[in-house]
Amino acid sequence: RESAASSTSEANDLSNDLVDVPQVAEYLRVSKTSIYKLIKRQWTTAIRIGRPLRVRKDELDETLRAMGNDI
Repeated sequence: RESAASSTSEANDLSNDLVDVPQVAEYLRVSKTSIYKLIKRQWTTAIRIGRPLRVRKDELDETLRAMGNDI
């Protein structure tokens, strides 16, 4: 039972760490189209799980911090 519980916990941790394009767009207050363009330009990395693209929240935050340091 412990292994099943820990794997469920790990899956929940992973899903909390990943955000989809609409969530990123809402977070940055831009359109979904803009996010797709940024992903295409490799501004941030995205992974595909099934059909939707997902972005790691911590990598997104790190990219934003780095952009703030460039200004």
